[in-house]
Amino acid sequence: MPGHYDFGIYARCNFRAALGGKETTEIRTDVKFSEMSVLFTVDGSAVKPVVVTHNNEGERNPFGPTYCYGIPGLIVEVMETSGHIAALTLYEATL
Repeated sequence: MPGHYDFGIYARCNFRAALGGKETTEIRTDVKFSEMSVLFTVDGSAVKPVVVTHNNEGERNPFGPTYCYGIPGLIVEVMETSGHIAALTLYEATL
């Protein structure tokens, strides 16, 4: 998203991912986190985010902090200012 400190460094990847059990929620590049936050709950309580205030070079993010929410296999980085998804990371969740 524009305003994220990695904006312009990478080519944008438009994505669609369907997640959920009985009720499927679709994650897309144009969906705000508030529309899919129900996926990030454990036993009915919201997952607490990891707050990212600096970029990979250790410099403070000039656009403000971002919030990383995770569930097994998925991490979503959300911009504080707009609520849009800045980055989506998929990984193999092994227990």
